[in-house]
Amino acid sequence: MSLDENLIEEIKLADDISKGYNAALNYLSYQLRTRKEVEDKLRSLDIHEDYISEIINKLIDLDLINDKNYAESYVRTMMNTSDKGPKVIKLNLSKKGIDDNIAEDALILYTDKLQVEKGVTLAEKLANRYSHDSYRNKQNKIKQSLLTKGFSYDIIDTIIQELDLIFDDEGHHHHHH
Repeated sequence: MSLDENLIEEIKLADDISKGYNAALNYLSYQLRTRKEVEDKLRSLDIHEDYISEIINKLIDLDLINDKNYAESYVRTMMNTSDKGPKVIKLNLSKKGIDDNIAEDALILYTDKLQVEKGVTLAEKLANRYSHDSYRNKQNKIKQSLLTKGFSYDIIDTIIQELDLIFDDEGHHHHHH
């Protein structure tokens, strides 16, 4: 008795879905992943597109894929452990397939106050590195570096002002000795 072809198709389909689902779970077990990262992973395993969306939706229902959580966690990590400003962080999130609105919401965590603190620390290091340059050159190099790291012009202006205050204070201290 031959298995009817529909049944064979159904078995294949179920097998493909469970294969994809297990692969996705395995991939998610090491670290948080974005929806796009999991989709790409499943494509690389030649899972059929229709099943990919089915698997993805199931993982979203189970909260194993949550781009909002991913973005917030990523912003927190970058903000605490890297010297990158919001623009670079947002770019990285885009590359990982995070929706712009989700990325922008998550970046609210990286307040202007925190950006300025981070930027001033960075600028102080740079100022020491370029200590032999003229004031204008030093300032330009610091601004350029902060731009490259993803800080905005507004934040950079504030950082430079704070930096001038810090160095003015230090300047005054030296006169008393």
